[in-house]
Amino acid sequence: MRNRRTSSATALAVLFSSVALTGLAASAAHADGHTVLPVTSVGDVVVDAVHQRVFVSDPADGKVVATDYSGDVVGTLDSLPQAEGLELSADSQTLYVAVEGSDQIAAIDTAGLTESTRYSTGTAHAPATLARAGGKLWFGYGTAANGNIGSLDLSGTEPVLAVALDGRWYSAPRLASNPAAPGVLAAAVPGLSPSAVATYDVSGPDAPKLLAQGDAGSNLRDLAVTPDGSQVVTASGSPYEHQVLSTSDLTKVGGYPTDAYPNAVDIAADGTVAAGIDGWYDPDVYIFKAGSTSALREYDFADTGTGTLVPDGLAWEPDGSRLFAVSGNGSTYYLNTLTEPGKAATTVTVNAPASATRGKPLTVSGKIAGGGALPDGTTLTVTRTDTESPSGKALAPVTPAADGTFSFTDTPSVDGAVKYTVSYAGDASHSAASGTDTVSVARSATTVTVNAPATGTRAKSLTVTGKTSGPDALPAGTALAVKRTDLESPSGKALASVKTKADGTFSFADTPPAGGVVKYTVSYAGDASHTAASGSDTVTVSRTATTLSLNNNGKLYSYGKDVTFTAHLGSTYKNRTVEIWANPYGSDKPNVLVKKATVSSGGNVSAVVDMKRDTTVTAVFAGDARTAPKSVKVNAYAQVSVSTSLTKYYKTGRISANSSTYYWYHKHTAPLFTTTMSYYAGRSHRIDLDVYYQGAWHRADEEYFRLGGNGKTIVDLGAPDQSGLRVRVRSAYINDASGDNVNSTTYGAWKYLYFTN
Repeated sequence: MRNRRTSSATALAVLFSSVALTGLAASAAHADGHTVLPVTSVGDVVVDAVHQRVFVSDPADGKVVATDYSGDVVGTLDSLPQAEGLELSADSQTLYVAVEGSDQIAAIDTAGLTESTRYSTGTAHAPATLARAGGKLWFGYGTAANGNIGSLDLSGTEPVLAVALDGRWYSAPRLASNPAAPGVLAAAVPGLSPSAVATYDVSGPDAPKLLAQGDAGSNLRDLAVTPDGSQVVTASGSPYEHQVLSTSDLTKVGGYPTDAYPNAVDIAADGTVAAGIDGWYDPDVYIFKAGSTSALREYDFADTGTGTLVPDGLAWEPDGSRLFAVSGNGSTYYLNTLTEPGKAATTVTVNAPASATRGKPLTVSGKIAGGGALPDGTTLTVTRTDTESPSGKALAPVTPAADGTFSFTDTPSVDGAVKYTVSYAGDASHSAASGTDTVSVARSATTVTVNAPATGTRAKSLTVTGKTSGPDALPAGTALAVKRTDLESPSGKALASVKTKADGTFSFADTPPAGGVVKYTVSYAGDASHTAASGSDTVTVSRTATTLSLNNNGKLYSYGKDVTFTAHLGSTYKNRTVEIWANPYGSDKPNVLVKKATVSSGGNVSAVVDMKRDTTVTAVFAGDARTAPKSVKVNAYAQVSVSTSLTKYYKTGRISANSSTYYWYHKHTAPLFTTTMSYYAGRSHRIDLDVYYQGAWHRADEEYFRLGGNGKTIVDLGAPDQSGLRVRVRSAYINDASGDNVNSTTYGAWKYLYFTN
């Protein structure tokens, strides 16, 4: 049960209050949890095991908050100015509250969460701390330089108040007692250096009878009495340990090593000590078995962001199964629930192989550690979780060795992630624990390699070899399926199966009936421990050559001419189909299948190509099972379409009986020469201009002009201002020089001009 401490008293009065606790719905407890408390300060903490409630006083707001074990608020008692010390009656039916601000002690019905009575402390001003011992309720009271101890005897029909029982205290002393040692009361002044401490015998009529007095270091914050009443444990800012003092003479008889700065202590019914400190960078709470100098467990609130332990912020559940700790972070306070703190923290580590083969045994090892040796005969439960047992399947339990190590074997039956969980249920001294590890289980990877000769002869035997391999070799005599894929069996044809030798190798002979690329595929179907696998290789099997020809190679055609191309195919095995393709020059035109047909009885097939560009025409024979493929190509050429015209002439006619027809112009008129040519992006045409003199035509000018988007240009030839001049002009497309090479060079017809006055 929680050790209790409190403050002062004087006169007696009884009054009833209408203040009541408002009941709230409770939720299920959760281990090692923390919740925010609706308080702005913390005075004291007690645990009611009968109703499973935790009471926290809030002096600043003048109230007491009640929570369940999970920290959920179930009620709030207010109108208690400067509510400080708390104490429970022996049967936990009443909670006593030291109401410092009104010189009273309030009695709360813990079952109904209502205030039933208030007792005045009379001249004992500012009661601050409470402790139940020797059949009385003791309280420490008083302001600076006026500390004292009082008592309230509630055993009779009327309460009996006694005050000014020991005035040695500078201020209201903090009181401590233990229900297992009802005749002992301890007191100490908090916050002073040194901190005075005293013990009393309160079992007789002369209570309180002083047993010893001394000091407990500097800046005392808390103290507790051991269940046998022989020792007092103190929590002072200095020294940096929780001192253990003898009740009889207050000499130091031991200590619990913690760290700076001790500020809380509470002792469970079995003597287990919870020692707390105010430390940002160290554990906040240390758990010790009685008399041990080695902490059984440690708790660090920094891990949960709940700040540091508040002074006098520890309270055991009477059976020791839980410890409640109040911490603060700034202006926010938290109730921390620590489950099974009196048991050693136990860890279970599990080590499974990273990968394993399905259907093959594997070994899992591990270790259970923490808190000393486990009881003899301890067993650990083992669970395997996989796709076949997603909720887990229990395996045979395992017994750890003396050093905590263990191992077991298992044979996983399914692929995928397999998790092994090893659990310890805990015992009187050790907490429950479990550990897991996961192994990736798969069937042994099998590979099949196949080696066929690079070439072969149709209708001649060839030999294919190969090998199966993998981490877990296949047994000798394992059957492998064989399939041949060729032109006569494009979907594959099953051959006789082949069996592996002891080293995994295999070989077989085959006589390919068809030529071309022949693929041999060897497959293993897999089993419970091995993956399926296959491999393949190809051999090029010879075929008989045939002849294929195509006409019109190198011929030149006028623009737009429909030209018939004829392919001739020689003898073949079965296939008599020929394709004729036309691929016009220029990247903007695709290669087009013009015709695909069976050749005539004479071996011919023809297709018509519209020759508007230079074109590569290809005849293709795909081959068959015994005849090799063949293709042949020719290049045929196409001129451009070009026409010209003149304007501004005044007549046409011959200039002599044998001359060409001329366009007649006055010598001051500039002819306009129009060219129309088949268009191609970026194309230009060349104008050739000749002049006739000395009985012959002579080149006067050559110049390129870019075609318009409509395939036309109009060129002003200029006026010669000279009569009797004979001129001829034409347009031409020059392959490459005209800006492209998709047609063959083409010259337009000459136009003849004659200039007169």
